[in-house]
Amino acid sequence: MTTKTESVAQITATAITLLGRELGVVNTARFFNQFTTGFGDYTAERHEILGDATVQEIVAEIKRQRKPSNDESVVTLAEKSRKVRETNPEGK
Repeated sequence: MTTKTESVAQITATAITLLGRELGVVNTARFFNQFTTGFGDYTAERHEILGDATVQEIVAEIKRQRKPSNDESVVTLAEKSRKVRETNPEGK
């Protein structure tokens, strides 16, 4: 039995083609996403957004966001998170 040796690039191209055909484009993308590591420092970003908030404070924030508020001076955790992402869009 003779085996044809292919380069890693050829094997990768064949694998992507097979996955795309068998799983579809969306599920192939989902499959590859499980192997990406992402970027940024989740722990540092979380601390920057939440600070030293306790579980009780976070729960209170969730409850407050569920109710309409007329007080525009209240800065919610979601607004604070959005502002952090706007000033640091790449998460670095």
